[in-house]
Amino acid sequence: MKLSIFDKDSERFILRRMEELKYQSKRCYAIIAKELSKEIPRKKPYTSKQIQHHWENSLKPNLCKVPLSNDEKDFIVKWAEENQRQDGVISLTKLIPVIKKQFGNLRSENQIKNFWYPRKRQLDETERIKRIKQQNSIPPAVLEPEPDPPQFNFPNIF
Repeated sequence: MKLSIFDKDSERFILRRMEELKYQSKRCYAIIAKELSKEIPRKKPYTSKQIQHHWENSLKPNLCKVPLSNDEKDFIVKWAEENQRQDGVISLTKLIPVIKKQFGNLRSENQIKNFWYPRKRQLDETERIKRIKQQNSIPPAVLEPEPDPPQFNFPNIF
């Protein structure tokens, strides 16, 4: 179950105002935040950043909310291998439109992040284990069987 700081009334207000403002600019989030605090008072009013985040990742009408398909996952991995920076970071803002063009589904940044970063950690861990194994392993040609301990024959004195 997903927890949200936004209640249904706030979400309806945001949806209605975004439709009225026609998603004009980034400034619309500040306008909505100001209006929402007057319309639905709270102890701690929503910030424009919270509203923007909630809009981009949850409320946007054309977002595809079904889980990523295997084809989309494979595409993200392939795209990331080709386009990630040296530190392993991928530009999600560039990837989102590519996925939309390729698959016809608009995915939220969170949805892609929630797939990519655990996957990246898993790949990094696999690479780390391989490096450790390579560093600790000795080539088979160097390994020689240990000789048998010498056998001594002692005369029986008793």
